[in-house]
Amino acid sequence: MACAFCPENPLAWTGLLTIQYALTFVYMGIKVSQARKRFGIKYPQLYANKGDCKEEKDVMAYNCVQRGHQNTVEDASTFLPLFAFATFINPAIAAACEYNTAYATTPALLPLHKQVLLLVSVTHHVHFV
Repeated sequence: MACAFCPENPLAWTGLLTIQYALTFVYMGIKVSQARKRFGIKYPQLYANKGDCKEEKDVMAYNCVQRGHQNTVEDASTFLPLFAFATFINPAIAAACEYNTAYATTPALLPLHKQVLLLVSVTHHVHFV
């Protein structure tokens, strides 16, 4: 009988890392809600402006929390589909790229983990003559 969550099973790692990615969304959403309450930023206002908080440093602190969450949401729209395709082709590489998302910085083009996932997905489906 195969073990679904054994370390030898690369699909188990991709599943666990997907759950971790979802929990990161929830955690960051909670942090934004706490920052809204702490700094007095009301809905539907997305970012704080000068005069919205008691001190100017609070404006920067809230905007940093909000922008961190927003960057994660924006990244997910391209990362998750690439991750899903790469999981079917090579789960070990997909899991390594998902694990790397916490440490990747965003260059001008695509983050490295997205480039690897795209390369894995495309090379599997494109046959050169």
